[in-house]
Parts: sequence; C-alpha cells; structure tokens
Amino acid sequence: MWAEAQGALENMLQEELPAVPPRPRKDRLMVFQSLATSYVKYLQILRALEAVYDQMVHPQKRLVVRQILDGVTGRLLELKNEMVELEFSEFHYYDDVLQDLKLTPGDLEVPIPRYFVSEKLRVLREREKLLAQILSRGEHIQPEPEIRREEEKERLGRHRTASTLDQNVAATRIQKMWLGYSARKKIRKERLEEMVFLGMVECTRRLVQEEHEAEFQKALVNIKNSVRSVDGPDMRQTLQEQIRQWFIECRDATGKFPDFPSTDEGGSAAIFAQKTPEQVAAELAAREEEREKRMKSKGKKEKKNGKEGKEKKKEKKGKGRGRKSSADPE
Repeated sequence: MWAEAQGALENMLQEELPAVPPRPRKDRLMVFQSLATSYVKYLQILRALEAVYDQMVHPQKRLVVRQILDGVTGRLLELKNEMVELEFSEFHYYDDVLQDLKLTPGDLEVPIPRYFVSEKLRVLREREKLLAQILSRGEHIQPEPEIRREEEKERLGRHRTASTLDQNVAATRIQKMWLGYSARKKIRKERLEEMVFLGMVECTRRLVQEEHEAEFQKALVNIKNSVRSVDGPDMRQTLQEQIRQWFIECRDATGKFPDFPSTDEGGSAAIFAQKTPEQVAAELAAREEEREKRMKSKGKKEKKNGKEGKEKKKEKKGKGRGRKSSADPE
C-alpha cells in the first residue's frame, strides 16, 4: 500500500511540476476539471497513507509516512481552497472525474485520520464526560402531559385489537416477533464479539506502536551516548588533524599561518568548508585589505583629532596673551 501510494504521489508531482511550464488557461471549466482531478487523486493517496500509518508499527517508517501524510493533507486543503475561490462555493460536483477515474461517490469521503483521535484522546475523553453530564441532567426532565395521554391511548388501542385477534393469528404474530427478536439478539452478539475482537487487535497494535516508539526514543539516547563515549575521541582527533592540515596548506599557499576564524565567521565550521588553499588565500588577502583600510581610516581620524586639538590649544594661548597685554598699561 505504501509503495502504491508513493508511486501515485510521484506521478502527481510530475503532473504538477512538468519540465516545461504550461501556458495559463483561460477556460474556467477546464481549470476546475484539472483542480478536481488532482483533488480526487490526492484524496485517494491520503486514504492509502492514512491506512498505512495506522497499521504500521515500525517507528522510523512511521515518521517518514507521517511527514508525507501531513504534506498530502496540506496539498489537499490548498486544492480545495483554490476550487472554492474559483467557483465561489464550498460544494462541488465530481461526476465526470469519478467516471473518468472509475471511482464511486464513497471514494470522495474525506477520512478523519485515526491518529487525530489517538493523539487527542484526553480532549475527547473530557468532551465525553461533559456530554454525559449534560445528558444526565436532561434525564430528569419530565415529558409533557399531552405526550403521555397520546402514549396511553396508543397502548390501550393495541390492547383492544390484540384481545379481538384469533388464537392462531396471535400465535403466528408472537412467533414472528420472537424469531425476529432472537435473530436480532444473535446478530447483535456476533457483531459485539467481532467488535471486541477488532478492538483487541486495534489495542494490541496501538500497544506495539507505543512500545516500538519508546524503544526508538531510548535507542536514540543510547546511540548519542555511545557516539560521545566511543566515537567521540576518534572524531575529535580526526577534526584536529584536519584543522592542522588546513593551517599547513594555508601557510604553504600564503607564506604565513592564518588567523583562526572568529565566531561571526563560523568558527571551526568555516575550516571544514570545501575550499581550495587559493580560495582561502584570496579570502585572507581580502580580510587583510579591509583591516588595513580600517587602520588607515582610524589613523586619519586620530591625526585630524590631533590637529583640531592643537589648533584649540593655540587659540586658548592667543586669548591668554591678549588678556595679559591689555592689562600691562594699567
């Protein structure tokens, strides 16, 4: 089922993303037919993927199917929105599409994914409790007197007609009623047993899914710890050797050792970028030019500030001398 759904999804992607983009369509009916066809096809893919996700117990595969399922659901909603905006209506007719694809009207029913129910089980249980409380309050409401009188009249009428029946006719009716009752009881019992069996199978599958998911999460933690404790030292040594090799190659290309990349430049991650020593040398030269420009501009600013300071000092001295000369004649 997963392989068939995946194949259908790939075909839909090829139809929606062709190598040569199609020309825009002006015929409104043709546009709607195209959208409706894509909608029905995506709906069939959604139904298949939902069944696969519900029955699968492998945790990694469930993650992949869940991502695809969410993507198909989003695309289905997009197509529905486009049809609503095109037709200005939320109700559409797919008779021609169903006939072309050889489907039945039942195939158009949008299924409620079962994982919605399982993931929101707590909310649903609280909602059921609330409904039970509301219904329990409604049981105390007494029916209206008129309804009681009608029921009483109907019961008396049945009693009178039954008393005038022939014994054979009455016996035949009783037998029919009893056979119908026993048959319904038997069917109800068999259906209950079947539902119990299916419920047990469903519960067992849910338990297996939860157990496998717990094992998967536990395995992730164990793998991380194992990588850190066992593979970590080897990986650290390998990275150190690569960093040393990078410094040596840069020295051979530029004649000097480069500075270690800062945090803004990416840190050690910039070292492991796939670049040739010439590219690294060009980047270092560009950085050196920027650094020299900054130093020059900084020096010019300092010189300018120094000149302005000297001029201010001269002006202050000149003012002081002027005051002294004006005070001498006195």
